[in-house]
Parts: sequence; structure tokens; C-alpha cells
Amino acid sequence: MKEFNIKLIAYTIMDNHVHLCIYYENIEEVSKFMHKINSHFATYYNILENRVGYLFRNRFYTQEIFDKQQLFNVIAYIHNNPLKAKMIKYLGEYKYSSYNQYKNKEIDKNIILLVFETCDYMPIFDFIHKSYNELTVLDIKEEQSGDYKKLINDFCKKNNISDKSLRCDEDLLMKLIKKMKSECELTNKKISELLKINKNKIGKIVRKLKEK
Repeated sequence: MKEFNIKLIAYTIMDNHVHLCIYYENIEEVSKFMHKINSHFATYYNILENRVGYLFRNRFYTQEIFDKQQLFNVIAYIHNNPLKAKMIKYLGEYKYSSYNQYKNKEIDKNIILLVFETCDYMPIFDFIHKSYNELTVLDIKEEQSGDYKKLINDFCKKNNISDKSLRCDEDLLMKLIKKMKSECELTNKKISELLKINKNKIGKIVRKLKEK
């Protein structure tokens, strides 16, 4: 619904209820958004089933998400609902959730970057679904950063330079950042964290790369 500045991050439609994870900037839009979804779906369902009247009895329930750990847990929880209800034997079997959209890379790139800060998200996505009850922020960061650190180390080794010296060599730094952008599609913020370089400096280098 283009009239709302709301992004749908994850969903699962169950027999008698639905789970949604959404991103919004204006909380006042949420009620209007949910009302429109409910009314449109009720109209569609009534026509399909040749019935009249209300479809949803109770008002929707909301819970705010405060950090990455909670967000990852919520996404995995939403997708695991049919499995917990013993409706399926494995997650990919369920048609009415966003799980397969993530697995098939059909999710909008802006949502992927918003949630995972990189388009190379599948290792993180698989990890949080396998261990969503037990994972910690530290586990996630280690899982997420391992491959990227290897990429940096391999680049330094290939160019016979230390990671500290790399920060002072703008030409090599540009090559590495270009590689991180093209191969992993990392955000400037994530590159800044991995290279331990000021985000503004990363932004300037990225702008130079775009000008070339």
C-alpha cells in the first residue's frame, strides 16, 4: 500500500490469525494500515466464501522491537509458527509466509539492507532460523562478520599489506571497499565497523567510486 510509509519485513498467515513484522516511521500510520489490510482481506474473503459480516473479532496486538537480537528472534519466531503448530515438517514447505521469499531472494533489496545491513544475508538468515531461541547478539555478529573479515584478510595478504597500513593507502582502500560493495553489498556503516574507519571517510570513498 503505497499511501503508507510502512515496510513489511516478515509475515506468516495461520488458520485463524496472522503474524506481521513491519517497519514504520510514524506510529499513527500503523492503525490505519492494519485497518485497511483487515477490511480489504475481509471483503476478499467474504466474496470468495459468499458470506457477509465481520471477519476479524479482536483488535490487533503490537509489540515494539528495540534491537537486532529481538528483530532476528521475531523474524524466526514468525516463520517458525507453522512448524510449532505441526502443520508442516520443514519451513520451506509452508506457502503462506515470507520464509520462501527470503530463501528465493525475492525480498526487496531495501528491506534486506534495513534488516541485515548487507545483501549477502543468507548465512545470517539460516543461522537465526536454526537457533532462534538461543542466539545472542554476539553469536549473530560473529556469524555475520566471519566471512567479511576473511575477505579483508585475504585482500591484505594478496597485496602484502597489514590492515593498519591499509587504512593509510587510499588506492588499496578504494579497491577493497569496491570489492566489499560489489561482492557483499555491505552498507557504509557495516564497512566502517569492519575496517574500523570513520563512517564519513567511507562515505567520501564511496562517492569517489561512483564518480569514476
